[in-house]
Amino acid sequence: MDNKALVYLELATDQIFYINGFKRETIEPYLNTENEPRGLYAMWQEFDLIFNKTTKIPKIEKFYYPIVFSRWEFNEIINEISIHPKIIKRIRSGQCKILILNPFEGWTWSQWDELASILQTKFNISADGIVFMSGNYYPNPKHKTITFNTWERQIYANYRACHNTKGSSHHSRTLSRVKDNRPHKFICLNRRPSIHRYAVVTELYDIKDKGILTCASSAGYGEWYPKWVQKEFLHNYPELEDKFNSIIMPSLPLTVNDGLDPEVDNPAANETVAQSEKYYNSYLYIVTETFFEGMAQGENTLFLSEKIFKPIVFFQPFIVFGRPGTINLLHKLGYKTFGDYIDESYDSIENDKQRLLKAVESIKEFTSLPYGELTKLMSEMLPIFKHNYEVLKQRHDVEIFKNLKADLYNCLHGEH
Repeated sequence: MDNKALVYLELATDQIFYINGFKRETIEPYLNTENEPRGLYAMWQEFDLIFNKTTKIPKIEKFYYPIVFSRWEFNEIINEISIHPKIIKRIRSGQCKILILNPFEGWTWSQWDELASILQTKFNISADGIVFMSGNYYPNPKHKTITFNTWERQIYANYRACHNTKGSSHHSRTLSRVKDNRPHKFICLNRRPSIHRYAVVTELYDIKDKGILTCASSAGYGEWYPKWVQKEFLHNYPELEDKFNSIIMPSLPLTVNDGLDPEVDNPAANETVAQSEKYYNSYLYIVTETFFEGMAQGENTLFLSEKIFKPIVFFQPFIVFGRPGTINLLHKLGYKTFGDYIDESYDSIENDKQRLLKAVESIKEFTSLPYGELTKLMSEMLPIFKHNYEVLKQRHDVEIFKNLKADLYNCLHGEH
C-alpha cells in the first residue's frame, strides 16, 4: 500500500512552482535560495519520499494544499494570499486541508494561530481545515499538528557529507579523538543575542578562561534588536545589571578564532573541518537553545534546533539551556543524556530563572573537575556517544520520514 499523502501544487505562469497561494511578484523578494537555509526550494528536495504530487485539482481523492513559509514572511504577506474557489470548496467539504509548513522553527502556537484565524475568516473555513507541520513538539490545541524537525536530519547529513575526506570519515575521526586531552573544559557559542544567552554569558564570564565563551554584538539583526534584548534581560535579571554593563557590554563581541564572523556568518547547518576543531578541543558542550523563557506563562513550544544535535555529532556531553522538558524529549526520541555524570535536574524546573541558575551550577560543578578526570570521563561516556550517533543516523535514514509519512497520511484521512 502506498500511504503517501497527496499534495496539490499550483502551476500558473504568474506563480513559482511549489509555492501555492501567492503571485510571483509577491513571493520573489522573500526568496534567497543560495544563502538562506530556510530557502523554500530546500523544503522539497526530499519530499518525494513522503508525498505524491499532482498539478491537477483531484476530483475525489483527499489532498493537502501546502503553504511553505517562515512565520515572519507569512505574517507580512498573508493578506495577499489567493486560493482558488475550487480548493476552498474542497476544504469546506473535508476533501482538502491547508498544510502550513515551517519545520525550521518551533514558534509558539499563539503566533501561528493568529495567522490561521486570518485564513479561516478570509475563506470561511473551519479550524479542522488547517494543519501545521512545525518543529514544535507540543501539540496545537486548536489545529492538527505534525512534528517535523528538519535540523535533526540536516545536521547529520551535512556534517557527514562535508567532513568525509579521502580515507577518513567524520565519524571515524570523531571517534578517534574522544580520548584526546583537550585544552578547554567547555564550549558555549552564542551568536544571536537573546535574554537567556546574555544571562548565561554573564554567569559564566568568571570561568571563561576554562573554556570557549562567545557572544555576538548584534549578529546582523541591526541596532534595535540587541537594545530590545538588553532591556528585557535587565528586567528579568536585575541582579546581573552591574556586571553586565561594566564587564560584559564593553567586552562584546566575545569571539573564537575559527574563521567565522558571528556578525555575518550563521553556521547553523555545517562548518568546515578546520572550523570544527573547537569542538574537539573542548569537553562539555553548553547548548543555549533558541527558546528558553515563557513556558510557565503558557508559551507552549518545545523545539530542538541544530544546536542540540552538534554535540551528538561531535561526541560531547552537553547541558541545555532550553525549555523545561528538553532532556526528557530527547529521551523520548531515543537519545541518552548524561545524568550519571551531570546534574540534569534543571530540566524539570518550570521557573526560568531557577532553571537557568541550576544549569549554571551543573556547569560549574562539571568544569571544576581536573582535566585528567574529564578525559577519563570521556572514555566512560563513549557508549552514550556511540548510541546517540547511531540513533541520529537511524532517524535520519529511516525513522523521521517513515513517521512523517504516516502522520501526514493519517491526519489527512482522519486517522491522526
